[in-house]
Amino acid sequence: MLYKINLLLGLLVGMSSLTFFAFIQLYRQKIQMKKIQFATETMVSEIVHEIRNPLTALQTFHEYLPEKIDDKQFLSNYSNLIGRELERMEDFLDHLLDFARPQPINFMSIDFHNLLESPLLLLEHDFKRNNIEIIQDVQENFSVNIYVDSNQMQQILMNLFFNAIDGMTNGGRLTITTSVEMVKSWWQKDLFFVIAIADTGCGIKDKHLLQIFNPFFTQKAKGTGLGLSITKGLIEGNGGTIDVQSTENVGTIFTMKFPVIKKT
Repeated sequence: MLYKINLLLGLLVGMSSLTFFAFIQLYRQKIQMKKIQFATETMVSEIVHEIRNPLTALQTFHEYLPEKIDDKQFLSNYSNLIGRELERMEDFLDHLLDFARPQPINFMSIDFHNLLESPLLLLEHDFKRNNIEIIQDVQENFSVNIYVDSNQMQQILMNLFFNAIDGMTNGGRLTITTSVEMVKSWWQKDLFFVIAIADTGCGIKDKHLLQIFNPFFTQKAKGTGLGLSITKGLIEGNGGTIDVQSTENVGTIFTMKFPVIKKT
């Protein structure tokens, strides 16, 4: 009799445990669905917002055009406005495609210092126009290679440089620093190539630091909110990490780390 009671109690406890774990699993699934729903709602609202702005300009132009068709100032103003809005919408759609459809990664062994020259030359005019001084504190006396996609690395640098330019509206200084860092664990030592990009711009508020890599988050009047999200995705896809430190009205530092290729 005692054996049967113990068996019954064991079955009840087992069923209770299964019910509890099933409840936890369902709860987690519900939380995940809410996160997906929130992300979807955010994405759709941002897309609608970005497309609605140029449509509003077009609609206004269409309404007033019959009575102002001979007004050259009106035509000139709205022609420039519509052009800017359409250009902004095209830029947003390009970023959206990059975000939704990542390109395949073509890994290769590269020396970062050789790669750095190209994006700096491409943006040389932008730096001069915005009165930004470039300082390169790169350790060219050592030669290490990282295994990444060179085109995507250039896109990463361009995105971070553009972000720095946007933050230094009154001019400033952009400093690019490279170094090698050793990380020890109990079973091995790993080398990482470290790239720090520091600006003396407006900085980021503390409450926004955890959000800047989220899709569609932006504090810029003309930003898409996808640039840093795409950048983070590219870095992680190439085996790296990115961190940010910022002080409002002082500046921002983005730090990337990539594993160094070990010579055999």
